[in-house]
Amino acid sequence: MDFYGPGKECIPVLLPRRSALIMLGESRYLWKHGITPRKTDIIMCHDGDKSKLTLSQRSARISLTFRIIRNGDCHCEFKEQCDSQTSSSSTPSLNENVSDEKAQELENRYVNQVYEEIADHFSNTRYKPWPKVAAFLKNVPPGSVILDVGCGNGKNMTLSTGCFEIGCDASLNLVQLCSKRNVQVLAADCLRLPFKNESIDAVICIAVIHHMSTKERRKKAVEEILRVLHPGGQALIYVWSFEQESSDGQSKYLKTKKQTDKNDINSNISSTELQVCETAFLPVHKNKTNFLQQDVLVPWKKKSKDSTECIHHRYYHVFVKDELESLISACSAKVISSYYDEGNWCAILTK
Repeated sequence: MDFYGPGKECIPVLLPRRSALIMLGESRYLWKHGITPRKTDIIMCHDGDKSKLTLSQRSARISLTFRIIRNGDCHCEFKEQCDSQTSSSSTPSLNENVSDEKAQELENRYVNQVYEEIADHFSNTRYKPWPKVAAFLKNVPPGSVILDVGCGNGKNMTLSTGCFEIGCDASLNLVQLCSKRNVQVLAADCLRLPFKNESIDAVICIAVIHHMSTKERRKKAVEEILRVLHPGGQALIYVWSFEQESSDGQSKYLKTKKQTDKNDINSNISSTELQVCETAFLPVHKNKTNFLQQDVLVPWKKKSKDSTECIHHRYYHVFVKDELESLISACSAKVISSYYDEGNWCAILTK
């Protein structure tokens, strides 16, 4: 069994057959532990000489864990690890720490600049429209004007029939990639759409608003969609969900994690934080695991020309259940329908 301390040190402990390991105090609450799946272990020889090691083959292993559950509040010394003394609701949000000016700087660095740098690689991974997005667009009446806010590489812009489609994105490099699809796209900020009031019949905004770093800016993005939307027109919004388990048990986001990682003791723990501005730190999310916090940095790994791996961190505010509907209602819009789709909260709205 491997024990990982607060300083990231690792101590392996040999557990003999039919033994019992009792963990109290710091070892129970401050240190993380788990059995990494592998076929062999390197252990000390039986004579106890620490300088002599041998390779031990593993056989079938069964580990039973018994825990005593405390009732009521806890007042132990391990406050950061204790569920009774800390909760996700007590974690300060960026709203409490970041001004609008700083929020814009954060998004420029951890959203806009990142997409400029990963545009080609990002586009190569985004080639197939999501079925429910395609269904929404195919139901738009012929002759309508459709706007794709945050269109990326334009993969959703050839799905309607007899409509005029236009897209916009803050990334110049993604806008240029759209030219390969022969679609009408321009560079624009989703908080300042360059279109007249009530000039658009249908809007889609897929995986964009979760990049806005404060509630006020997310609200402004929805208000801009409503401003350009024609009365009676409909908009479809997708945002990444904090809850990654669906009705069938799991989303594809979690299912794609390698089988060998299931027992990795660090698989659901974000051990790294980055300072995103003078007043805020954000955790770096471990890909393919459940989210531990709503405001996170998600790594994007890309190989450079010399084959070295570069990691770019994208900012996300992952939405909890009903948060998207509340945001839309705060903008005085009507939610026609809402649903969960492969790790995303989604809503169709009108004004």
